[in-house]
Amino acid sequence: MSRTKSKSKEATHEVVEVVKNELAEQSQFQVDSSDIQVPRYSLRQNSSKFKAGETGDLIQDQEFVVIPKESETDIVFVEVMKKWREQAPFGSQIRGRVAYTPEEKAEIESDTEFDVKPAADLIFLVPEQEGADEEAFNYPLGDTNYALGIYDTGSKGAYTGTFKQIATFLATNPNASPANVMWTWRVVDREWNGNEWVEPMLKISRDKVSQDVLDFATNYKSIIA
Repeated sequence: MSRTKSKSKEATHEVVEVVKNELAEQSQFQVDSSDIQVPRYSLRQNSSKFKAGETGDLIQDQEFVVIPKESETDIVFVEVMKKWREQAPFGSQIRGRVAYTPEEKAEIESDTEFDVKPAADLIFLVPEQEGADEEAFNYPLGDTNYALGIYDTGSKGAYTGTFKQIATFLATNPNASPANVMWTWRVVDREWNGNEWVEPMLKISRDKVSQDVLDFATNYKSIIA
């Protein structure tokens, strides 16, 4: 009789453990790339419509200064994505289409009268620093708070000064990821034909990426993959 009770208790215990495990799996928070909202970085120009910052400052969501123009800051790229944009005339009502694959690019080129030029989306972390707005730095990683945002290079000098530098590094270091190194962000003044503007430039930094930042980048990429 006692052995029957023992077997019954063991069976009940096994059922309870199975149910607990199933509930634990179901309770894990599930997200995918459609759930992720990343703030937008803008490089303030003389012609910018928003009021935050000064010309040459990197601005988050047109509101918070992340990198003042005069500051050369080490940043870490979480993801970089090449794209192509249909070059609709400036000021027109036509919104240029965007392609993220060569196939999509070819499809746009097959039925457009405009050029289709390369550009890139750069997602990167910026450490909090003097002269920036603390409201932008919402990610505590290790002992440092970071801002996260996505920067659209456009199709001109900013693309060459940023994405091409990263692409060259990755092409010559095939086992590396964008987050493996820190890059120094700086802003330079440009002038041509009476027009003045600013562009970002990148160079590889000697500083090392912290493990906390690497883990963040790895986790982020696993979600959007």
